[in-house]
Amino acid sequence: MKTARLIQIRSLLGVFSTITVSLSAAHAQPPAQPPTIPGPAVVLTDNLKLRTAPSLGAPILARMPCNSPIRVLGISADGLWYRAQYQDMTGFAYAKYVGAEGARCGQIANNALDNLTGVTATVRAVRLNVRSAPSLDSEIIGELKRGDAIRVIASTPSRLWLMIAYRGGIAYVYGPYTDFQLIYK
Repeated sequence: MKTARLIQIRSLLGVFSTITVSLSAAHAQPPAQPPTIPGPAVVLTDNLKLRTAPSLGAPILARMPCNSPIRVLGISADGLWYRAQYQDMTGFAYAKYVGAEGARCGQIANNALDNLTGVTATVRAVRLNVRSAPSLDSEIIGELKRGDAIRVIASTPSRLWLMIAYRGGIAYVYGPYTDFQLIYK
């Protein structure tokens, strides 16, 4: 252990304390870049579980070995899970352990929501509601107008709902009111 780092933490009472954290240079790896959505990716840990739903309690479809190639199809609203294809199965993999092609086993991926790339589409409707979930019953959190450019991160298989980057987070719009279907058939 060659590296020692001092961290000062200020408590609520205003008292300072010092904690020494030892880091081993052999284990310190830079974080892996998240994959492009949709696009190819690689598993960063051994036995990563592909699940039927974005939940630790969901049934397991497969255990994926480190360095397994997968295809990322989408991302959960909270950014914690990727919808992914592995071999002939489609399910959900924990995003922290999935990286862009070229990433190495043992790396931990950056927060997927920090580096979303997506594709750009344009609003075709006069007004388009921005919603908190992909449903007409979900809360309206904003509005876009004709000609506004949106960054599409993922879509439902039918492309009826698009997940978009919106005000520093994730939101949803109704796809047929954009040019997304015309561009990505």
